[in-house]
Amino acid sequence: MTNLIVRFAERQLKERFSPAKAEHRSFIGYLEGWVSVAVNLLLFGLKLALGILSSSIALVADAFHSLADMGTSLIILISFRISKKPADYEHPLGHQRAEAIATIVIATLLFVTGLEVGKSAVERILRPVEFASSWWIIAIVFATAVVKEGIARFSEQLGKLIQSETLKADAWHHRSDALATLLVLGSFLLGRYNIHALDGVVGLIVALLIMYTGYEVAKGSVDQILGPAPDRSYLSKVHSIAEAFPAVNNVHDLTLHQYGNKKFLTMDIEVAQDVSLEEAHDIAEKIAQKIRADLDTHATVHVDPAKNFDQNLRELGDFIQQLIDSDDRLLSFHDLEAQGSSSDLMVRFDLVVSPDLDKTTMDELEKTVRSRLLKAFSGIRRLEVRIEPSYSFH
Repeated sequence: MTNLIVRFAERQLKERFSPAKAEHRSFIGYLEGWVSVAVNLLLFGLKLALGILSSSIALVADAFHSLADMGTSLIILISFRISKKPADYEHPLGHQRAEAIATIVIATLLFVTGLEVGKSAVERILRPVEFASSWWIIAIVFATAVVKEGIARFSEQLGKLIQSETLKADAWHHRSDALATLLVLGSFLLGRYNIHALDGVVGLIVALLIMYTGYEVAKGSVDQILGPAPDRSYLSKVHSIAEAFPAVNNVHDLTLHQYGNKKFLTMDIEVAQDVSLEEAHDIAEKIAQKIRADLDTHATVHVDPAKNFDQNLRELGDFIQQLIDSDDRLLSFHDLEAQGSSSDLMVRFDLVVSPDLDKTTMDELEKTVRSRLLKAFSGIRRLEVRIEPSYSFH
């Protein structure tokens, strides 16, 4: 299916398709949005008519689930229109977070719809009403579930094509509608045997499913806006790119900001002191260019001079590494400095700890490291241990 979609997009765009281009992403977003609007509007009318005709609250609830799907598709259309706008003075990084905002709006509408449907379902549980469950109605209801699953797969493929969490969320929205319709189908089959009391129960299950879908849809987008941590595979690729240069001794302080599909990375590298400033700058530029080409990320690379370890630094470094090896909560250290004589030392370094630790535990670890260093090296007069911030990765 994906290849067919790409070929269709290339015919319409009259150029080779690239999911990184804002115009091409918008085309796919519009395609998913308009197809979803058309299908959901048709299904809403059909389910509502059948629900009224059969007096089934579960089917009426399912109809409004489809209407909510149509509303979310309209929001998707608006969000893709906003997100493709170029950067401007007030929004220098672009407008691509509009997709995440749209997804949260979708989730809110889903939750409200679920509450309203649940209210009607509870009333039906308290006061059951007989409803018609003809075979022809059952056949049409089953057909609508098949159509919704087809639209869900269509949206899922488009979401994967352009790496859009909004389209993937809409796919689950469609799939929840299909699952809800199957539950309604079950109540209609039971209705064939005059078991009508479960109609309200099924309607309530549908309502809970709608609200849970809203929660799941919102969760991912809230993470996007708040700023999720980069995954380990991404960090490993950054390390591989930087460490491919022989002069680079250490890579640390990786900070990633993401705006839609745009990524901005800042990072530090340690380069041997005997490398000239011009050479170090050239290495940093080549690393940034490689990251931009391979990971589609705008990178800013800061160069730290790697210290030539004298006897003091070597002993300190070995001892700190022993502390790290003895405690799983300690990950690594960098930027170790020591000034003065062995009997009058000023020492400072950055300590990397596990990011899931709370502040109290971090403070205790810092005190423990300080205490053991001061005990092992009596010549230290001033010691500065800097715990790496949680937004900085390695």
